[in-house]
Amino acid sequence: MKIFKGYVKNPYRPEASIVERYIAEEAMEFCTNYMSDVDAIGVPKTRYKGRHEGKGTRGVRVIRKDQQQVLQAHLYILNNTDDVLPFLNEHKMLLKSVNPRANEKWLLNEHNKTFLKWFKEKIGERACDVEHLKWLARGPNFDVITWSGYDINKFSFYTNTEDQKSTMQNSGVTLEAESMHFASSKDNNPVMATISYYGVIEEIWEVDYVKFRVPVFKCKWVDSNTGVHVDDLGFTLVDLAKIGYKENPFIMAYQAKQVFYVKDPSNERWSVLIQGKNEPDVDNRGRFISSSYTLRWVQPKVFLFLIEPIKFVVDLFHELTSMKL
Repeated sequence: MKIFKGYVKNPYRPEASIVERYIAEEAMEFCTNYMSDVDAIGVPKTRYKGRHEGKGTRGVRVIRKDQQQVLQAHLYILNNTDDVLPFLNEHKMLLKSVNPRANEKWLLNEHNKTFLKWFKEKIGERACDVEHLKWLARGPNFDVITWSGYDINKFSFYTNTEDQKSTMQNSGVTLEAESMHFASSKDNNPVMATISYYGVIEEIWEVDYVKFRVPVFKCKWVDSNTGVHVDDLGFTLVDLAKIGYKENPFIMAYQAKQVFYVKDPSNERWSVLIQGKNEPDVDNRGRFISSSYTLRWVQPKVFLFLIEPIKFVVDLFHELTSMKL
């Protein structure tokens, strides 16, 4: 209310003053969306502007990690690298042809066990010309660069340990992925499904391939079957004590989206999930798209406001008074 009171310049027409100032700000902000080189007035510049790659921000260390963990991260990186996809499919087809009666679960486990060695040999046989594939095939260095803070995707991420020292929460993370879904540990016939995973970041790594590094997050994931549910009001509730997917803790840093967890006052076992900030949608011409009523109404009226501001405010007043609240 304090902000709206500040909009009042004519005490005899307070509503009109508020409407005029509010629409003026909305219209100018809307116009700046079409001007990529113009900054919004009064809004500080984001530190992420112009940055597309991730950057470590705090707590850098070099630690020699367990070989099995590094190879686990290495396998995940290969599974999420486009240039490796043909090799992944070829290896899976090879396993299926050699073991025609094997079920999907066995084939997946065997693929994970044998792919790294097979991929290294395959790249060596083909004399591959793609430089980064050669370095991927050679494998990573077991001395891993770790961070306690990392900026990527216009988010600031912290590890859970770093979060404990901070007044803000930055370790919550979510990933929406299409994967094989097993109903139980004895299920031999999984189905492909798109699932949202929720968790917290335990460690932030930069896996070193000599010529380049790949940032990954090691996370503690909540079991989607027993630790996530949607209540009657539509809120997603997460039980952070229900840990699952311990065999797959890694994700690529660029895949991460930020979420926040707020304790449910009615039941502290559960935390209410709050989505992080969302970037505005952009169409194929680079124009901003908004689903809000205000911008949808303002869009065709912007130039009317610039030419005839009084008529614009009158039209808006009639529009607002005719809305059914």
